[in-house]
Parts: sequence; C-alpha cells; structure tokens
Amino acid sequence: MKVDSFFLGWDKPIVQLAVKRLTKDWKPSPILDLSNLLIVVPTKQSGRRLREGIARFAAENNAGVLPPKTVTPDFFIRPENDINKVASTVESTAAWAETLMTSDISKLTALFPKNTENKQDSKWALSLAEKISRLRTLLSENGLLISDLVKKDSDNIEELPRWENLTTLEKEYLSKLHKVGLEDIHKAKIENLGKNINVDGIELLIILAVPDPTPLSLKAIEIVAKKVPIEIWIHAPENFKYAFDKWGRPIPDEWAKIEIPFSDDKEYIRLRGDAQSQADDVVNILLGQQKDLDVNEFSIAAPNTNLIPFIKKAFITHNIEVYNPAGESITTGAMFQLVNSFGRLLSTKQYDDWSSLLRNSDMLRYISKKEDNFNQISMLTQLDKFQNAHMPNMLNEISFFLQRYTGNQFKDLRIAHEIIMKFIAQFNNTKPLEFMRTFLAEIYKGYKIDPSVWGNTKQSDTAFVISKIVDEMDSPIFKTDRMSSSLQMDILFKTLKQKKIYPEHSERAIPVQGWLEMPWEEAEIVIIAGMNEGFVPDSVVGDIFLPDLPRKKLGLHDNSNRFARDSYLLTSMISSRPNGGVYCIVGKQDVSNDPLKPSRLLFRCSNDKLLYRAKLLFQELSEPDSEIIPPDYQWKLKPEMSYDINHMSATAFKEYLACPFRFYLKRALHMTHLDDRKTEADAMEFGNACHIPLEKLGKNKKLSGCKNKVELARFLKNEATKFMENKFGKELPLAISVQLDTIKKRLAKAAEIEAQIRDEGWKTIATEYEFGNGKGIEINGMKIVGKIDRIDIKDNLLRIIDYKTGDTPKGPLQAHIKNANCETLDCAFFEVNNKEKAWIDLQLPLYYIALTKDCDFLNMLNIKYNIKQLEIHCGYFMLPKSLDETGLKIWEDLNNYYIDAAEECLNKVINCVKNKEFWPPSENIKYDEFAYLHIGSLKDAIEINNYGQYQFRF
Repeated sequence: MKVDSFFLGWDKPIVQLAVKRLTKDWKPSPILDLSNLLIVVPTKQSGRRLREGIARFAAENNAGVLPPKTVTPDFFIRPENDINKVASTVESTAAWAETLMTSDISKLTALFPKNTENKQDSKWALSLAEKISRLRTLLSENGLLISDLVKKDSDNIEELPRWENLTTLEKEYLSKLHKVGLEDIHKAKIENLGKNINVDGIELLIILAVPDPTPLSLKAIEIVAKKVPIEIWIHAPENFKYAFDKWGRPIPDEWAKIEIPFSDDKEYIRLRGDAQSQADDVVNILLGQQKDLDVNEFSIAAPNTNLIPFIKKAFITHNIEVYNPAGESITTGAMFQLVNSFGRLLSTKQYDDWSSLLRNSDMLRYISKKEDNFNQISMLTQLDKFQNAHMPNMLNEISFFLQRYTGNQFKDLRIAHEIIMKFIAQFNNTKPLEFMRTFLAEIYKGYKIDPSVWGNTKQSDTAFVISKIVDEMDSPIFKTDRMSSSLQMDILFKTLKQKKIYPEHSERAIPVQGWLEMPWEEAEIVIIAGMNEGFVPDSVVGDIFLPDLPRKKLGLHDNSNRFARDSYLLTSMISSRPNGGVYCIVGKQDVSNDPLKPSRLLFRCSNDKLLYRAKLLFQELSEPDSEIIPPDYQWKLKPEMSYDINHMSATAFKEYLACPFRFYLKRALHMTHLDDRKTEADAMEFGNACHIPLEKLGKNKKLSGCKNKVELARFLKNEATKFMENKFGKELPLAISVQLDTIKKRLAKAAEIEAQIRDEGWKTIATEYEFGNGKGIEINGMKIVGKIDRIDIKDNLLRIIDYKTGDTPKGPLQAHIKNANCETLDCAFFEVNNKEKAWIDLQLPLYYIALTKDCDFLNMLNIKYNIKQLEIHCGYFMLPKSLDETGLKIWEDLNNYYIDAAEECLNKVINCVKNKEFWPPSENIKYDEFAYLHIGSLKDAIEINNYGQYQFRF
C-alpha cells in the first residue's frame, strides 16, 4: 500500500489551496469533472465548504461541475450488514438498562460496592448505561470491545478485576440484543471493517486536512487502499513535514515545542469577564472594522457552546440573526417540555412537574380549545395563589386541596387539573408508546404551523424526532418483562434530551461554529470566543473508566493528541491570514460565574513574550462585569389612573407614608408579586398561626377564667397545629414543621404572660374586633376599615392590644415615629418639644381614634361600662424570636398631643388619596415589594403622562 503526502502550504485557507490543487490540471471546458475523486474531510460542514469552493471556481470559469464525493472518516466504518438489524441508540439504551437491572451484581464486587443491588432502579441503570456506552464508543475508535481489551491489552490496564466485571456485563448486554435479533453497532463496525465499501469509479482517495482520524477508520482506509491509491493533503508547508505522521496527524512531541505565531497580543488576544462580556466583545471587534461587513468576510466560533445564547443576544440588539450550524437542543422547545413535564409528573407525582405542565404553552392552548369557559391568565394567577395558600408537594395533596373549592374559586385551575388527571388515568390503562402517540395527537389536533415565519418549523422538526424515536421503541427489546412503563418513558426522555433539530434561518444569518470548523473558513476575520482550557484544547479529566494515562497506553485519543491537534489548527488559522485577523477572546468566568483558565495554546510563545502574555491573561479587569449599568428601559410602566380609592384599611396609612406611588400600585391597582416558588409560611401566615390561637383563646368561654399557663399553652399549641394542618395538610413540609415548632415555643411563652395578665385582673372583652362591628367607620369622608386584635379592660382602664410576631419587633413609639428628614412627606410632619418628627405609621393612634368614634363599639361598651370614665391605653403584645422579650409593651406617653397630631396626619393622608396625590415614589424603601419593576429608581421606570381625565399630581 502506497500513501503519498502533499503539503499544501498555509499562506491561504484550506479551501482555496485545496481547490487550486484539485483544478491544477484542468483545461477550461464546459464541465469541471471531479467525480472520480473520493475526498475525506474532517466534518460534514468542511465538506460543504469544499464543494462551495469548487462550485465558485467553476462559476468563475463559466463551467459546470461534477463534484467529488466528500465523506468523513466515519464513512469507512459504517456497518454494512442489514442496517435494520443494528440496534439504534434507544434500543441499545434499553438493552443496557435491562442488563444492569437484572444482573446479579453481588458477584461483580470489583465494579460495585456492597448493597448496590438495593439501588438497581431505572435512574441508576440509565445513568450507568450512559457511562458504559461512552466507554464502549471510545474503545471502538481503536477497534476494541471491552472483552477485546481484557484479552489483548490486559497489561496496559489497571484494576483488571473491574474490567473483567465490565466484560461480564457486556456479554449479557450483547446476549440480550442477540435474543431479539439485534446487533450491537460497535461490534458490527469492527466485524464488518472495510467490507462492501463501494469505490467503483473512484480513481483517487484524498485525505484532506484531517488531523485526527480514529485508528479504526484508518484501518478501514488501509483496506480500501488495496483498491484505490491514496494521497494525504496536509495544510502546512513542506518544512513542517517533521511535525506530521504518514496520515497527516500532528505529532504531539513536535507540536509541544512549536510556537503559535500571534502577531499582536493586545489586539488579537483579549481578556473579558463573564459570558455576556465575551459576546459583546465579538460585536465590538466587528464594529471596530470601520466598514460595512458582509457575512462572508468574518467567521465566529464558540468552542464553549454555552456562549452561543449570549452571542445571539448581543447581535439581536443590532437586528442581526445568529444560528448554530451544529443544531439546537430539542429540549428548548414547547413540545419537548410538554412531554418531558408530563413524563416527570408520571414518575415523581410532584408539584413542580404538575406546575411545569400547566404552564406549558401547548398545554394551555389545548385546554383553552377544549374548554370554552377556561381562561389561561386566570388559571396562571390561580396557580400561584393556590401554591402560596397551601404549598402542596405531591399530586394527591393537590387533588385534596382543590376538592375544597367550589364555584369560581380556583375554577380554571380545577378545570386544568381534571384534564391532566384524565391523561394520567389514560396512561395507566394504555401501553406507553400507544399512549404517547394518542397523547400528542390529541394535544396537537388541528394545530397548524405557518412555515413562512422563521422558527415555526421547530415544532414540526421536534414532532418528527419524537415520532421517530417512538417508532424505534416499537422494538422487541421493549417487550420484555422488565421493561416497565416508567422505564420506557425514562428511556424516551433520556434519548430525546440528546437529540438536536436544525431550524431554518435566513440567508443573512451568521453561523456560530465549532472549533473544528474554523480552519475551513475563508473569511479574513476569525473570532473565537471562549478560548479557555477545557474547551481548547479539549481534555480528559476524571473519567471513571479510562483517565488520560491508560488512554495513551491503549493508543486512544488522549490529552497530548488533542493538544497537538489544536495547536496545529490554531497555527494554520493564523498562518493562512498573514495580515492578521484571528481574534481569541478569553473569559475569566463561565456562564455560572465559576472561574476559567486561559487556554494553554495562548502560552505557546517565545520566552520573551511569556511574562507579558501571562500578565495579560491573568490581570484584574479594570471594570468588573458585575457593575450595574443604568438601564435604558425598552418600555415603561403606564399605570391607569382611572381608579378611585373609596376605603382604606388601618394598615394602609403606613404604606402611603412610606411611598404614595407604591401605595397606589398596591391599594388601587391591586398589584402583587405572585409566583409559585414559595417554600415556607410567609409573614402573614406566620402571624395568623400565632394570632388565631390567641383569638380563639379569647373567645373560649370554658377557659375564660383559666390562669394555668400549662393548660393555656396546650390549647394555644393545639390550635396552631390545627391552623397549619388545615392550610398545608397533615403531612407538613419540613420548613412548615420547623416554623410550627417556633410558633409553639412563642405561644408557650405567651401563655405565661397571658396567665399573669389574667392574674392581674384584666378581662378580654373583644378579639379581632372590626370597626363599626364589620361595617367600618367614616373619617373625613373616607370609609376606614380595620381589625383590632384584642381589647382588654380592668377597672377604669381600657387597653387596645395589637399582636406583633416579627423576629425583632420595635416598640410602639419607635414603630410609629421617626426624626423628620428631607424626604419626609408634608402630611407626615409634626413637632414634639420643638423637634421635627414624622409619622411612619398611624395604627395604634388610629385604633384609639376609631374606637372613640365607633358608635357600635361604644354602645356595646356602655352596656357594662361608662365610656367617659375609661382611660384608654394602646400597646403591643410582643411575640418575638427572643422568648425573653415576650410580653406587653404599652405606649406610655400616648397623650392627647400625639392623638391630635396623628388625627391631623390621618386627615391629610385621606385628602391626598382623595386628590390622587401619589407622585413621586420614595427613593429609599427598606422593603420594596415592587423592586422587580425597576433597576435603580422606580421613577425612571414609570411614564407619568395624562391618562384620560386623570393625571399624576406633583
């Protein structure tokens, strides 16, 4: 076998030099005929680039072309026996899953620790199957099965008993395939090596710039070489002959010594911070060219594919479309999310998967079409409120809580839940594959795709992939006893997650390519984002079966091979652009903000440059990427001003005094932040769990005279437990259980204080008393509503008490009054002892004022007491985190001066509300529940022009 090598040079890109050599003997004629050539290229994309170059040459010479056949090295190792008998990926996965779940692994002690057999479930089996399959793929590149490795190379492998255990599993796996008439793909490749490869009409086989063909493909090519002559074309000058083997592969020892010829470190090697900074720099490089760029004049690569979404985002701001030629993961589409969420729900029965399914756009569209009285927006709102109300964890809890509601409460959520439960019942009574077909047919019945809209083909492409895999699963391997419905669904979803689709894109869209594609680009400007270790060069780290050193001993691709290959590729890219044009962008952080190291390739320089380059690539960036840039809002909130506020609660005054505009958003527009990620009882629920037991104690006639703190504590703790279990179910989530334990401790301490209060002669005459006996009262033309936690009386003293359950609640005076400052609202100002003060809350003074104006309360009180002879006190019953601070705190100096000042503030706030004075928003808010609406100042996020007849006042 004769193999000739030709060095093309690298003064130009590969395609140009290859086309020049391919056409050097062509005499101008109507047809450029290259059909007698078989050209091996590294990737399918490089084959397309070559054919485009040939077609361009022919067009420039007014000729037609019969192109060569271009193939990748895998062409020579395809199994050529009956392809229908070779197991597909999904069939192979099923065989491995069954093997691992049925094997007596107690006999495979070198591979599995003790008690592993207790974990032989589908999740464990599929995870291990993936690792073993990856191992077998790697070994097959050198023409080996696991059993071959043990027989032929046992001296080169460590921990031989582990490999013998793996061989046992491999034999069982192959046997399971054989029983159902299937052949393992790796075994088929090895056994059919070089057979039936059709080279009829081929006069020359050219291996063109393929730096890392697998050993197995080279063995096959050697067989073909007995029929057809072979030439190796290398993209390098003749004086680099020493750096390549006979197949054109870079020799690691030689490339470890070769410098990579960057012309200008400052311009062409660039350090950036996070993923978005790297993406933005790609755009900056192109904008800095100071000319209108054609998409053919530059190429972009992202060896770290996690950067591609950020690059897309950076170009979108310039109205430029970007796409990934290697395809998009099927997992990003609504159809995959639909089947994946449903599959997970079948497996886990958990709230998160139920919620994910309900939020799926295709599921929402289906329910809306099926149920005329279903409202999507209402259902999504109800979903958040339902989760916040009950925090259900499992599907049975969801059903239990929803059954409580009738009428319009959670109506849309109940409709959606019933439909999902019907699908689950259908799955339980149908074979999985049959169900999946009918499920998708039902969901997408009548669904039409407009192919004229870019991106719409994603759904049809996804549907095709899912259908194809479901068809592949209609195989004998899936009809064994161990192939349960849940295992089949797990295999389906695991397989789907590995699939890609190739959505259509416009002709002007910019491809963001992989590292191996870049040497085949002809553009003058090449930008490589993500030039970091682990991506370029790719490296093996911590493989559980074959780490780097054993790979080297076995002749498999190892880190030194990858380093040599990538050193060569970068050198060829730079050398083929003598005027410069290869930009390498290095990131300091990945998309998860974990630190990254610069690629080792960037340190392949002379000693006099090494220190400078190290300083360049390890410098601290002058402007941290995390710095918040003032926002340029794409749109601003335009709140309606057509709402009148005709009543106010006692707690609403605190909100107005804190920020009039946020008060308007909450009290007039009823804006609230909803999501279904609540994990524990909120402050109101925590407070209610304390308040309600105390309220029930105050109304309990049997315990009205009880002064026994143990008996009082028992009652309070039992009521708190009832409250939590009624709200969140008998099986309380861990976080709720912890909170309940805290509440019980606080209530036990409260029982001690309650026993003392009763012993002092105080009697509770009202709990949770609502102003006007529930009707509210009128102050300054505004209806005021409120609820007083507790009213006690003793002799001629009446005491208004509000429960405070915050971890560190303030005393009454500190909670109501602060020193005035420049941001204080005019209505909040008042003076005490010639000092300017400001109201921050009016709750207790308002309770005082309200009761003196509340005819219903006064009438009730006058039955037993003479109101004119009563002295009114106000205070807090503190139930803080620190139990030692539990007790009553009375506002001792709440005199008529404070009451009069509070009433004046009260009237001013009411006037402001009636006059719609809600602007501007306060800048300094301690707890901003509307923070998600803005960055920096809320004022900048709001448009305050006229809305109908209403206008914000200044």
